[in-house]
Amino acid sequence: EHLLFKATPEENAHAHRVTMEEVLDSAAEKLSHDPAFRQEPEITATLRLAIGTTYYKMGRLTEAEYHLRDAWNLRRNTLGARHVDTCIAQARLAECLVVGLRRFEEGEPLALEAWRELEMQLGRKHPQTVEAFYAYFGAVTIPGMRITEAERLGRELLVLRETVNGPDDYRTTDMLGNLAFILAVQGKYAE
Repeated sequence: EHLLFKATPEENAHAHRVTMEEVLDSAAEKLSHDPAFRQEPEITATLRLAIGTTYYKMGRLTEAEYHLRDAWNLRRNTLGARHVDTCIAQARLAECLVVGLRRFEEGEPLALEAWRELEMQLGRKHPQTVEAFYAYFGAVTIPGMRITEAERLGRELLVLRETVNGPDDYRTTDMLGNLAFILAVQGKYAE
């Protein structure tokens, strides 16, 4: 709350507008240096996950990886490796490693494990399971060496995206584009 207050007019003159990126950087800095947060690992993990996810969406991948990895480690140590919240943090880290940083060898096993565990605990059609599946799909597809497997996974993921996110959601249309690319690479233009 204190950090968000910095963006209010009461705290800043109108001429000096604080951006959300500055607020995020300030929050990340406070989280890293305030020892009180280490005494609350579940809260710290939740904040790190939110900050890491936001950095990832902003394209600040080094910062994203740092916060996502710390969230995952904190949750593994406090909640256990198979806890749903731990698996969600693991899937977000995997997506950052695979889609953002292109570190497939490290990200693929994390994505696969998180996807399978979330599927067991939350079900195949849960949004968090679908997001973990997307990270694994990226690990298989982006390097381009496993095109048959990528096509099979892409078809599955497209159906899930349509079901879970809806046919007009940007994630569904993105998945449709991914599948179209996979088919085009194989010369399956009619599909």
